[in-house]
Amino acid sequence: MKQTTLLLVAFLFASANVFSQTTDNVDYNVWSIQPDSIYIVFAKKAYVRSDAGVSNPLIDSLAAGEKIIAKEQTKRFETVRNIYAPWVKISYTKDGAQKEGYMWLGSVAIKNTWAGNTNFLFGIDRLEKEKDASDPTSTYIKYVMQVKAVADSVIDQKEWKIDAGEAATYMDMMMLGDTKLQNLQNVVRMQAGGEACGIPTNYFYYGWTGKKFLPFPGKYSVGDAGVFYHSETLLFPHEKGGQPNKILKLTEEEEVLEEATETKKEKVKRSKSKEVYVWNGEKAIKQ
Repeated sequence: MKQTTLLLVAFLFASANVFSQTTDNVDYNVWSIQPDSIYIVFAKKAYVRSDAGVSNPLIDSLAAGEKIIAKEQTKRFETVRNIYAPWVKISYTKDGAQKEGYMWLGSVAIKNTWAGNTNFLFGIDRLEKEKDASDPTSTYIKYVMQVKAVADSVIDQKEWKIDAGEAATYMDMMMLGDTKLQNLQNVVRMQAGGEACGIPTNYFYYGWTGKKFLPFPGKYSVGDAGVFYHSETLLFPHEKGGQPNKILKLTEEEEVLEEATETKKEKVKRSKSKEVYVWNGEKAIKQ
């Protein structure tokens, strides 16, 4: 953690991790970018300004799915939609002309990937604070995450909330391809988790019909070396052991009840379970 913080203070773009971005944690940066690399606009409309900061003249706007090149991260941070993020100098092509300007980094996708002619974007729409029901003086910080399918414009999008802070220090997205589920062309999987022991990694799935996202069951994994682990796997029809038009959730758990001593072996509790979801072409129904 110390190493990561030092790198981010130095505005290193090459880090593969993403971190909670709030005004009380300015050393963190939820967007991981490398200079002179291509990135994708995530916001419905992202504004380009003459210099870093919302008070500077607006010179252009770009829509979700458009490409930019991040040239340089500035020292200017601002809060928009409750997200505290830096400004970056960008270059881009519009109407056949090469242009430059400054964009607030919160407008950029954290991850994107192509499947056919559709670009799938994964990013943060906003940050929300929720009250702790057991302690009215405390609040939880939540990211409102979104996945978008973009061709010439946004075809469809879905959103959900995740815990911010240490629970979201790493994010990623991948396409699983044709899983042989009825009515689906692809399955997109997003993940968010922490690097420390005992912090779970959560996985979020959506089926893609070519026109809209359909929700899937999710999964999570968590562990603490030498103490316990909980691991969940989703098994799809195209995989070995999969069943036609079903999603299988396989769970394994292990807990160390007693540590080994000179005279005793380690005492471990292990368990396995399975849940079956039937896919009817629109939703997964748990049996």
